[in-house]
Order: sequence, then structure tokens, then C-alpha cells
Amino acid sequence: MRLAFQAYLVAVLGLYFVWCWRRGRTLAMRAWHLRVVREDGRPLSTGQAALRFVLAALTLGTGSLGLIAVWKAPYSWGAWAAVAAGLLTVAWAWFDRDGQFLHDRLARTRLVLVKEARKPRAAA
Repeated sequence: MRLAFQAYLVAVLGLYFVWCWRRGRTLAMRAWHLRVVREDGRPLSTGQAALRFVLAALTLGTGSLGLIAVWKAPYSWGAWAAVAAGLLTVAWAWFDRDGQFLHDRLARTRLVLVKEARKPRAAA
């Protein structure tokens, strides 16, 4: 039952991110003025958004789970390998010419900063 619930949560997260990324951004990305687009600047397709989710889960998600595993079993080589997978995608962004994460390079997507026009304030 627990495994089924965990699979359900991953599916819900996947649907949320795919739905938001197809439209360009999540709620948090709106606050940070970020948008996710294809390499050519067009919106993501459903397949590309799903691929980005899977790749991000494999790199960042595996690294996060690895940190939990290291905390519980600090001498586990498998746990440290999972942490290394998460660190690889962060280190990739430091050395990438455009500062993109590994999962974005593999999915052929990119994060871009959006300059939004400010709405004038209403006179009081």
C-alpha cells in the first residue's frame, strides 16, 4: 500500500510539472521570472516536458534520496553514488557555457529570464 501511495505521489507531481512546463512555468518560476522553453525558444511539447521531468527526477531526485540514505547508512556506497548523481547535475550547471542543468541539456530545454512589463498602480 505504501509503494502504491508513493507511486501515486510521483504521478501527481509529474502531471503538475508537465502541465505547468507546457505553459512555460510553475508558480515558483513565475515569482522568479523564469520560463522553460525548447532550445529554439518555443514552448515545450507534452513529451518534452515529461522527458524533462523524468531526467530531473533521475538526477536531482536520486541525489536527494541519496542524501536521506547517507544520513541513515553513512557507509553505503550506493547511497553515496546517488548523492554523486545529484551533485553531477549541479556541477554541470557551473561549467555549462549557458549555466543550464544537465537534465535541461539532455531534454533540449532551457531556463530563460523573463522581463515582464509592470502594470501601473491605480491612483488612490
